[in-house]
Amino acid sequence: MGIMDAFNAEDRTQIKVSSLYAMLKEGAKAEYLLNAVKCEVPYQYIVQMATGRSGELQDYKDTQLTPDSIKELQSNYDKLCADVQKYKEENKELLQSLEQAQNASKVDPTSDVDEQAAPETSDSINDTEGGTPTRRKRKLT
Repeated sequence: MGIMDAFNAEDRTQIKVSSLYAMLKEGAKAEYLLNAVKCEVPYQYIVQMATGRSGELQDYKDTQLTPDSIKELQSNYDKLCADVQKYKEENKELLQSLEQAQNASKVDPTSDVDEQAAPETSDSINDTEGGTPTRRKRKLT
């Protein structure tokens, strides 16, 4: 039975404001913990919420970053990402042509020249002139 169950709606009780505040604060913390358990929050975060201590903060203590500088760095990063996206949209055609050029320049070192030829030119590879069954045909150049 909890302390709140001991009181009826009509009962009057003398209580200090600081005690009432502490009791409400603990009640809110218990409600948060219960909701966290119901939502299957990982236990590390529940412990951090209950104790107010986080192991993740130790990583930032050595960097000597303040919350303001972290926010500034984050806003600069977000701005740079937005600028990159804007430039990608503006230069979409240029990026596509660059990608096509890079794909065209890729050559498999283990394949023959005949295998690298485009299908349109593969017929011209077999075009030959002259020659007999005993002599080799000469390719047109």
